[in-house]
Amino acid sequence: MVKHDKLIKTMSIITIVGSGLFLILTIIAMIIYPGGTKFNHYESRYVFLRNYFSDLGRTTTFLGESNLPTMILFATSLTIVGIALISYFSVIPLIFKENKKAFVLSLISSINGFVCAVFYIGIGYLPYDLYRTIHTNFVYIAFTGSLLTIFLGMLAIFLQKDYPNFYAWFYLVFLLILIGYLIILYAGPSSTTDFGLYVQVVGQKIIVYTEVIGFAIQSIGTINYVRKSKNALSTNVNHTNI
Repeated sequence: MVKHDKLIKTMSIITIVGSGLFLILTIIAMIIYPGGTKFNHYESRYVFLRNYFSDLGRTTTFLGESNLPTMILFATSLTIVGIALISYFSVIPLIFKENKKAFVLSLISSINGFVCAVFYIGIGYLPYDLYRTIHTNFVYIAFTGSLLTIFLGMLAIFLQKDYPNFYAWFYLVFLLILIGYLIILYAGPSSTTDFGLYVQVVGQKIIVYTEVIGFAIQSIGTINYVRKSKNALSTNVNHTNI
């Protein structure tokens, strides 16, 4: 694993930076959003508890005004975070190469995560107001598919004895939050009512921020693990020479 330490660190840093850029770009997009919600087209701003993230990616507002700057920021932010996730999933299995069971679990988790990341990117280029059905399907596939990625990733860490279990438990919390959101998404109140819209929007905000920040934290853990493993190897080599 040590011979891949630079690659793993680089990809993990890309994940951390990409997650940060997603947060920054979507905040800017919310600030410059012309306004309008599903039930109040004349709202003059982005309402955090009433507007979906997807409202940022609309080609026009609910009143038909151009939403181009916000749409570009939204698509860019999803592209960046998608690439960030792909970067992470492309190297994380290398951590577990010496543990066959953990490696297989991590590999399946990463392949699935890679596919989900592609769907996240696709969401940004399929504006909800133009491609409602396919946009919604991409959302369902991306978030539902993430269940397998997180679950298998958690098991891989538990099987890797020298990897801090904190990150596996963190995955478990992440998994429970995702399950809660999927229950809301599939069986929660309909967004055809104001209360339903509120529940769906809040649920979406929670899971999106959990996922983006969560994988950044996992990347930090990966960097620390690689560093400690390399230091431990160097110490063992020095003791052997002595």
